[in-house]
Amino acid sequence: MTVFGIGTMELILILLLLILVFGPDRISEMARWLGQAYRKLSGVTTEVNRQVSQVRKAVDGSLEMPNLARPLQEAAAEIDAVQKGVSQEISALPEVAPAAAAGAAALAAAEEEE
Repeated sequence: MTVFGIGTMELILILLLLILVFGPDRISEMARWLGQAYRKLSGVTTEVNRQVSQVRKAVDGSLEMPNLARPLQEAAAEIDAVQKGVSQEISALPEVAPAAAAGAAALAAAEEEE
């Protein structure tokens, strides 16, 4: 068994030295003082953990992800509009082709006459 990395024999030796140096009455006072100090330290750690938890919740609450749905919908609508425009232009090409050919022939004929 180890407590804070101290084995059983070392712990017994430390207790015997404390009894010899301070006496049995002082050791009970020291144990009481250590118990109170441990309780206070435990209370402080609990309070610090509670405050850290509150800060963490506040930070997590303030970091909201932006809503990307609307910009994505707008981009999709714009892409659809461009696609429809391109489709209309492509469908108009067969109608324009004969007129362009006739115009080119007329231009060629006009140049030959000159």
